[in-house]
Amino acid sequence: VRSGLSSTWPVFANTGNLQGDGQDQFNVELAGVWGPLNIQAEYLLSVLNNGFRTSPSNGDLYFHGGYIEALYFLTGEHRAYSLRNAVFERVTPRRNFRWINDEECEKDGWGAWQVGVRYNYLDLNSGDVDGGQLNDITLGLTWFLNPNLKLQWNYSVTQRKSPTRLSDGTSQSIGMRLAHDF
Repeated sequence: VRSGLSSTWPVFANTGNLQGDGQDQFNVELAGVWGPLNIQAEYLLSVLNNGFRTSPSNGDLYFHGGYIEALYFLTGEHRAYSLRNAVFERVTPRRNFRWINDEECEKDGWGAWQVGVRYNYLDLNSGDVDGGQLNDITLGLTWFLNPNLKLQWNYSVTQRKSPTRLSDGTSQSIGMRLAHDF
């Protein structure tokens, strides 16, 4: 959830500037589509070799995170997945949203409606780095009016934990997005 200039967005987890001899990243992603149901998950491990902020390293720093989400089309559509490009295709509603109902135009349509739930986890605490640990649950509703226009609503609850417990807390947010592409 964002509002205003990017420099004013709240940052819930941040390691600050770190130094090291190199970085290795390991990532795995799984996705499945069963008719109107879509389940997707991803995990990322980032290793900063001999990482440190201000003093010489005591070893490698490990940061990791991931998510799992389930999305379901209430109107029966599905998210097609392109094996060739390894991406989800554009959602095409069975019937585009329309208020017009006459003989020359397609009958009224509702567009496509999708509900979803997502769990996110991020751990930026390692060694002497207190970047924070986040646990987030998001509930969402998306209305695809046509293949090029959608409205999204999200409600998220994010819990932050830190080793020092000085900046722990819970944040609740509601967001709405209008996306139009060509």
